[in-house]
Amino acid sequence: MAMLSDRYARNLGALSEAEMAKLRAASACVVGLGGLGGHVAMQLARLGIGRLVLVDHDRFQESNLNRQLFATEANLGESKAREAARALATVNSGVACRVVEERLEVHNALRILSDCDIAIDALDNLGARLVLESACEEAGIPLVHGAVGEWVGQVTTVYPGDRSLSLLYAEAPEPDPPSVLAFVPAAVAGFEVAEAVKVLLSREGTLRRRLLLIDFLAGRSMVVELG
Repeated sequence: MAMLSDRYARNLGALSEAEMAKLRAASACVVGLGGLGGHVAMQLARLGIGRLVLVDHDRFQESNLNRQLFATEANLGESKAREAARALATVNSGVACRVVEERLEVHNALRILSDCDIAIDALDNLGARLVLESACEEAGIPLVHGAVGEWVGQVTTVYPGDRSLSLLYAEAPEPDPPSVLAFVPAAVAGFEVAEAVKVLLSREGTLRRRLLLIDFLAGRSMVVELG
């Protein structure tokens, strides 16, 4: 316990001191700081991930207030990425945050992912997700995917070479923006963070080549094999 501050004391048992040291040395890229990404970034910071790359080109608007953790009435019109970094600093100043106020695209994806150990997909459009998957493959890092809409959510983990999102979304049309209820991204983000921790710590039980589907209205979940 000598090397751990009291803030991480309740992590011990579920995680070892050696595993906590691995998390402190890790760098995670959160792409999208809206409903999913805000909760993902906050949980990673509270866990003690040492470095976060926060990627979002957008600004908060009133319609974000129903579900996005960092959206407040006071910061409407402000950068989502910068507001996320500001909020995280009030919770864990020991986490280094790099703010990227850009839309993730083919030409900048590898630069954004540089020096990252893992990426977490909290995007809201199919095209950007496939760009992120390709960039993670080229960078040689795993990707945790999450998506939400209305009462449902899904999570999977993609390692370089798997191409699980390309398989999952093959020839799928870009959907219209769905309605999203506050508890759905909050809960799905927890599954994404759990996957990220297992990947970073080489724990068993990840959702690699498996898709977790969660139906909050029906109160049930299922896992589907991918490829």
